[in-house]
Amino acid sequence: MAEMIASVMDKTTKAGLVAIAQHCEAQPLDFPQQTLDLFVALIPTYKDARDVHHVQDALSCAAVSVRTLNDLEDEAWTIPLFSSLLTVMEVFIGYGKHEFVDVVLLAVEERAEYTLYNSPGSMIDLFLRMGMLYQREDTWEKADHYFQYAQAASANASGRMHTWTKTIEDARRQQHYEAKLLSVRRV
Repeated sequence: MAEMIASVMDKTTKAGLVAIAQHCEAQPLDFPQQTLDLFVALIPTYKDARDVHHVQDALSCAAVSVRTLNDLEDEAWTIPLFSSLLTVMEVFIGYGKHEFVDVVLLAVEERAEYTLYNSPGSMIDLFLRMGMLYQREDTWEKADHYFQYAQAASANASGRMHTWTKTIEDARRQQHYEAKLLSVRRV
């Protein structure tokens, strides 16, 4: 990992990231989320540098981190992890790796009840963002699947008549969800 970082960073940034990377590499089971965050952060840098080989390496390492996280107990599925997972899924979809995203989403769905109980807002946001991601890909059937989860989670957390539950219901009916609504959504 340190070699991957060294090729594209300035000295100060590189030194810090190399230290973090070496620590994460030495104990990947202890720091899977940090390792995931690191690789997610590196992917755009490599992409900007047109370093296809390192992009593929970073994608592979991110996938390993996600699998490690998937093997952990439910307590590992925290709010920051959902942000990381969303970024990873967007990157993987951008590279046409839909199959991996489906595996990640299956893991998220398996833990939905636990996560919804502990952080309903994060779970709703994740489902809305995934729906919007597929909405942009012109695959409404997949998008609607996640909007349906978001609607159910919102109804469970806030009630069927809550403004955001109704907003999601309307989006499903119109087959379009406005991204600006997500930025002001409240549970």
